[in-house]
Amino acid sequence: MEAIVDSREPPWIAELLRRICKAVDTRLLPVGDIIVHRDRCGVLVERKTVKDFFGSVWSGRLWEQMAKLASADEVAGVSIVRKILLVEGSFTQQAYMLDEPRKKLASISGALMECQFKYRIPVIQVDSAVMLEEFIRVLVSREEVGKNEGEPEERWFRPIRPTKVPERDVKVYVLSSIPFVGRKLATELLKEFGTIARIANASRHELMRVPGIGEKL
Repeated sequence: MEAIVDSREPPWIAELLRRICKAVDTRLLPVGDIIVHRDRCGVLVERKTVKDFFGSVWSGRLWEQMAKLASADEVAGVSIVRKILLVEGSFTQQAYMLDEPRKKLASISGALMECQFKYRIPVIQVDSAVMLEEFIRVLVSREEVGKNEGEPEERWFRPIRPTKVPERDVKVYVLSSIPFVGRKLATELLKEFGTIARIANASRHELMRVPGIGEKL
């Protein structure tokens, strides 16, 4: 795997990628901050801190960046097949450093939806620099083996195991499906005879001993 890092990014980003990529190039990118690629085909990442994100929402700069990101098919000679907006930090903590934090959070929520639904850019939030490092490391690893391509693997789908119904409940259900035999009478019959077979073989006199059974039945 190879990477290209925008020259305006903090040095530690390129240093991290040098530890996990075969080659890392640093240059001024026209859009995005990080490109992770294999055979000149890969993912474009726009990285922001929450402070940057708030500022770009208020200034309107975010929408220009999202438009460029959404339309980027090739950057620095790399064919872009995936795009990510990666935001580092806590939106709530940042909002509560400002006036009217709830209103700020409402505006940010709308902006996040705009990015996802209108620009179709996945937004991924990481809450710390440590999580950011892990995300980048895993991103490189998954891109290298093609795990971000195609349909979900079957191993992700866990079959729903049917809940085992107690045997007595099954018997009650079977008996209560007989006309004029409800759940209450079915329960009384099982209490008296124990099994459906014994109920079927019981005499009229034996059945009459069960509460709820009268002459009509």
